[in-house]
Amino acid sequence: YPDTLNELQQSLDWTLPEDPFSGEAFVYQRRGEGFVLYSFGRDLDDDGGEPEWDQRGKWRADGDIVWECAR
Repeated sequence: YPDTLNELQQSLDWTLPEDPFSGEAFVYQRRGEGFVLYSFGRDLDDDGGEPEWDQRGKWRADGDIVWECAR
């Protein structure tokens, strides 16, 4: 996968809307052989891509809205 969100969008020939919470671009980070795309979420705080839901499915007050693509 590309190193930046712009490179990813160009390679796929599509664009993402702005993050509805921050009004800025979604955050894109390469992780291992995949990537993580996330929104700051309701708290408008960058939690480094840590999801709002923990591994047991319990909602946390802080956290980001996260989409992960892993190989």
